[in-house]
Amino acid sequence: MLNPTPTTNKFPLLRLPEVILLDVLHNYETVELVDLSLCSKVCKSLAKYIVNKKKAPTELSFFVDNQFEIRISFQWTNISWTLYLDDSHQDSGLIRVVRCSEQYQEVLKKTYWLKGFSVRNWLDHILSIFNVPLHSIWICGFITKHEKFYIQEMMKGLTVESLRVSYFVPDDYLKMIMEKVLVVKHLTLKAPTRILPSETVKFDMETLIFESNFWLKPNHVLAMNCHFIDLGTSKWKAETFNTFINLWMENRSKLKMLQARSVEGNKWSEDLVLKGLDSQEVNLERTFHL
Repeated sequence: MLNPTPTTNKFPLLRLPEVILLDVLHNYETVELVDLSLCSKVCKSLAKYIVNKKKAPTELSFFVDNQFEIRISFQWTNISWTLYLDDSHQDSGLIRVVRCSEQYQEVLKKTYWLKGFSVRNWLDHILSIFNVPLHSIWICGFITKHEKFYIQEMMKGLTVESLRVSYFVPDDYLKMIMEKVLVVKHLTLKAPTRILPSETVKFDMETLIFESNFWLKPNHVLAMNCHFIDLGTSKWKAETFNTFINLWMENRSKLKMLQARSVEGNKWSEDLVLKGLDSQEVNLERTFHL
């Protein structure tokens, strides 16, 4: 499958005695081990064994934009595999591999072709080789350059610790991604224009962060099964917060903390927010126990 630059001399690597072979492979760079893993099932097993003897990566991230990037981060370096679609929105087979130093200086850069291996194949392969969870997915505005069906198939069944969706991602793409991806810990939504249907989208993670939430109502927030919710810039009035707090205290919600920022020039009245509530100010600035 892998088509590296042709060489004049061939070396029967896999015919080496096992001890010598493993010793040789221990001297391979991580990028070279991933290249090797694409050659056969035996090579994949060997590469995976050696990779897992090395220092584990600190993070594995997936970026979806005009192109697709899988990035493995280590303490002092990171490696990225960037994949492209062709003009007909099919996998082009073109892969660009870059390894950067701690100062983000490129210390290795190469390009090759691998036909018949989709973006999702690559993602599953890298996850398998490094035997780590997918830490984060970043969805950027140029996702609309790709057909929705392709994105849907690529995202189906993924589990990720953190999902970040930027501005300019249309609601239909966002809804589809939320239906296909299981977010375990953190979800950041920059600016969806309307509420996502609770019957298909489960807000069941530790942290949920909005940039703005002009469409959110108190019942929407209470239906979100999160420990911490940041409403971002909110047009809620003080009376709305008062209603929310009363509902919050009556319901068995997982929510432990709610955070919001007022629209510029609009300040919430403490007295109105806490009206009718038995509250006590604590040491943490502007925090009350109810």
